[in-house]
Amino acid sequence: VVPAARSVALVPGEKIPCKLVKKKESLSHDVRLFRFALPSEDQVLGLPVGKHRFLCAIVDEKLCMRAYTPTSTVDVVGYFDLVIQVYFKNGGGLMSQHLDSLELGSFIDVKGSPKFAKKLTMLSGGTGITPIYQVIQAILKDPEDQTEMYVVYANRTEDDILLRREELDPWAKEHERLKVWYVVQASVKEGWQYSVGFITENILREHVPEGSDDTIL
Repeated sequence: VVPAARSVALVPGEKIPCKLVKKKESLSHDVRLFRFALPSEDQVLGLPVGKHRFLCAIVDEKLCMRAYTPTSTVDVVGYFDLVIQVYFKNGGGLMSQHLDSLELGSFIDVKGSPKFAKKLTMLSGGTGITPIYQVIQAILKDPEDQTEMYVVYANRTEDDILLRREELDPWAKEHERLKVWYVVQASVKEGWQYSVGFITENILREHVPEGSDDTIL
């Protein structure tokens, strides 16, 4: 439980600037720990356990928003930690590449789980499904969160698809508000009912909602 005396950094519907104060690159060749300071050193982030929040940045002159779940505890004061796998150039991961390029002292905007968002679109490739899986799990566990989720998940082959039979397909079958569409490049087995190739504009038009004030990508 967050002590009442502590002020909360996150404000519903608003972005807060947070400064990068630590970047640890020794976790693995492509996994980093990022520590961001909150606006005030006596604040807690104010994000309930299991909830996600968004990092927002301008990347290639476009607004990029990605959902992540903090690895630090809810009662830590003055900062929060993220452990993120970096997907390097030509491998996707615009936000992870942007974070990896940040110098200490740089700022990034942080936004909590949006109550106004009715629809959430998430695109993923390969092991990038892991943070998306965490977001899906958190939303489905919250009986008050009725966000509709649309996932387009790309892999090289059908056998490379992670969490499909254990989690994604059963969840989509059980929860009508979760839609998952798969895209593979090759090695399509008989009976494949999804897309072949790469994620294209046509695939997105068919399987995710159009952009609107209540839709987040």
